[in-house]
Amino acid sequence: MQSLAFTLDSFELLELDSHLCADIHSLVFKGLEKDSAVLTSHQQTFQIRRVYTSNTLLIVSDQGQVSKSLDSYYELCPVRPKVDRMKQWLEKVPYCGPIEETRMMVLNVIFMIQFRNLA
Repeated sequence: MQSLAFTLDSFELLELDSHLCADIHSLVFKGLEKDSAVLTSHQQTFQIRRVYTSNTLLIVSDQGQVSKSLDSYYELCPVRPKVDRMKQWLEKVPYCGPIEETRMMVLNVIFMIQFRNLA
């Protein structure tokens, strides 16, 4: 069991199933300012939804004292990724064939080398 240090107002509860817990290092929160945040794993995208409960959720310290009580938590609902946004991004930089792609990769490497030499 791992003990974490935090202030009582600095956290929320997020319900994860055993598969997501096992793959916790691959989880990423994503979203733009105007979007609702999503949580992504290597295999799936989840909408994050706040759930209110009539049962009180108690956060108990190592000493057995109630540190905080909550009336809500976040749950994950599987959703499809927003591929329409991906289409918009890909249209801005169309694929021009293997020769052009190789040329762009070489130019990027040259730029990175020159940038490092300036530092």
